[in-house]
Amino acid sequence: MAAMISVQSVSATLSWSSPLTLNSPNIVGIAKGTTGSGQGNWTYESAVAQALLDLGANQLNVSETIYFGSSSDDTLLSTSPTDYNGTVIAGTTSSGGAGQQVASGWDYVIAKYDGKNAGYILFYLGGQAADLPQFPNDFWTTKEQYGISGWTAFNVTSSVPEPSTIVAGALLLLPFGVSTVRILRKNRQA
Repeated sequence: MAAMISVQSVSATLSWSSPLTLNSPNIVGIAKGTTGSGQGNWTYESAVAQALLDLGANQLNVSETIYFGSSSDDTLLSTSPTDYNGTVIAGTTSSGGAGQQVASGWDYVIAKYDGKNAGYILFYLGGQAADLPQFPNDFWTTKEQYGISGWTAFNVTSSVPEPSTIVAGALLLLPFGVSTVRILRKNRQA
């Protein structure tokens, strides 16, 4: 009788222990002072996420005016010691309410934590599922205040071309290379 072996692909769900800090794994940065901007305003959230991705590592309390539509909001941005980057892709988002579970397949998630001193935390997911922290802890509040009010997951474009793009580009240029070699051979024989 043969033994049956079951192999399953296990992808860990990201989670964060308390207290959160800018040194916590997979935290890109935070945006403080965003009280006037409501959860679910993707134009604003994508602008905050892009501003954080554009900053280098270890940028603390950078004052930035975030423009969204015909409005703007002044906020303070701080980033982690890891340099994250990319360009937010419009139209590739999944939003969630106050629940903390994010499905796999997303590069980043921006979570809003409500309250008088509301703010956002940008997390790097790298395609993994995540269980977002319920509270922002010591970022701009005291512990157990201003719980998560919602989140938006999204993808980014990378400045490094995908291997398939490089191969496709080379295949497109191949006919031009072959015709150039033919012309050079004809000229050499003449």
